[in-house]
Amino acid sequence: RDDLTDLSQLALETEALIGRMDRLTEHERCLADYQFHRAIAEATGSTILVETLDPLLKKCLLKSLASVEDQETRKQAFPTHKAIIDAILAGDKREALKQMKMHLQIGLEKLHETTDTEEP
Repeated sequence: RDDLTDLSQLALETEALIGRMDRLTEHERCLADYQFHRAIAEATGSTILVETLDPLLKKCLLKSLASVEDQETRKQAFPTHKAIIDAILAGDKREALKQMKMHLQIGLEKLHETTDTEEP
């Protein structure tokens, strides 16, 4: 399937990114983060999901470019991205779900921290 080929390629790219994370610009990290989330959405085969998530992902990434805290969180996200991809490629639904939940939980915690500290 093309989706598995695309995810296999994404796994290789993610592994390469992890190896040079400290040399990437913040723009490159944001772009890679966007590409990961978009690829996972596309792999579902749901155009509705892709069309719904795309604007949200773009807004989140624009916001995070301006935030120093988000930069460190994003660096830490790539190993989780790789674990999600690996679980999907291995057909391990339980592990993929576990890794996705952990990834989403971290994102929600960062969102709450941001909204709790921002002034109205």
